[in-house]
Amino acid sequence: MRVLTSAVTLGSGLVVAGLLAGQIASLGPGNEVCVDVTGFSFSPPVSSPPVEAGVRVAGATATRLCDGTPSFGQQLALAGIRLSWPLFGFAAVALFAAVLRGISQHGAFVAVVAKRLFVLGVFLVIGSLAAALVQSGATALLTSSMAPEAASAWLRLDEVPWFGLLTGLGVIAVARILRLGKTMREDLEGTV
Repeated sequence: MRVLTSAVTLGSGLVVAGLLAGQIASLGPGNEVCVDVTGFSFSPPVSSPPVEAGVRVAGATATRLCDGTPSFGQQLALAGIRLSWPLFGFAAVALFAAVLRGISQHGAFVAVVAKRLFVLGVFLVIGSLAAALVQSGATALLTSSMAPEAASAWLRLDEVPWFGLLTGLGVIAVARILRLGKTMREDLEGTV
């Protein structure tokens, strides 16, 4: 079990390190920055949105905006769009590996495992919301820097990470069950 948890942690760490290295390498002059504007509205509604100088509208239905000479802020926004979910995923896998390590060392019905599982559940709820907000906010900032008349909410209902929220709540419930199992186990050992 220790080999599995170490392999999972190392593998996900290498993937995130590769993503970070690629993103850092893409910062700098000469790299085009594009953003998908499918969910954005323009006032007044137009078929081709008014954009800043140097920005081109790509796609048959004006669904992408691209800037060939992006500012450093635009490149950071693109990094936020690309890296928010991979960083969240790496942290979630590392926390899950800690849960597996606790189970392999102590068993399932101990306080350490219940606490780690609770922390994982809370992280899934808060972290998935934070990753979605970072990605949506960076997308909104990047779009408004290219097309100032674009209007969008920072987190639309179709972008809420329901899977992460519900999974996190389920993991919190399992942690509570394990904590109760630990208490029942201690009571049983005390009466025997």
